[in-house]
Amino acid sequence: MQPERVVIFVNGEIPDLQRARGMLLPGDFIIAADGGSRHLHAMGIQPHLLVGDLDSIPASYLNEYRLLGIEIKQYPTAKDVTDLELAFQHAASLQPASIMIAGATGARFDHTLANVLLVSQPGYRDLEICLDDGTTKITLIRQSLQITGSAGDIVSLIPLSGAVSGITTTGLEYPLENEDLALGETRGVSNVMTGPAARVIIQAGMLVCIHTRRFSGGK
Repeated sequence: MQPERVVIFVNGEIPDLQRARGMLLPGDFIIAADGGSRHLHAMGIQPHLLVGDLDSIPASYLNEYRLLGIEIKQYPTAKDVTDLELAFQHAASLQPASIMIAGATGARFDHTLANVLLVSQPGYRDLEICLDDGTTKITLIRQSLQITGSAGDIVSLIPLSGAVSGITTTGLEYPLENEDLALGETRGVSNVMTGPAARVIIQAGMLVCIHTRRFSGGK
């Protein structure tokens, strides 16, 4: 059965497990990327699939999953891609409408950057993808994005392609109207939502939108 959404849990940081749990929907297909199983275990949730080289998952969790008959796809430790990329490839093969990745950021900046760049691959452009730990949501913008949150939430728009042109925003304290941002430019950092919704439209290029929720109303 083709799931509407796949949620991947990664072995990064999730600052508020209760909030992360609240983002899950009944029909979600849940994948644990190796050590991402620790977040699921802490929430009392069983994944539909465990993927990775299994060097980070505690042995007790692994034994439990085997006893429960949870599907496990194990790969060699010496591999060319991260556990998240393996999990993401499987998620994309299920042809869902959207993919959410939780725990993709944290102390390992190399992993955080690689995880953001992973979802920017052209082959995934038709998928709705976000990295969301319940507090911060990272989304790529290729055309437009509707942001739901609360007044006071922080929204940063960072160019990912060489240049992004024709940027127009609504619902932000410092609006842009058909303006351009160059790679490395910081003018789009730390904008503020003025209400429960904001919108970003671009004509060409690719932006990273980082939405940091300040209040419990953000989703």
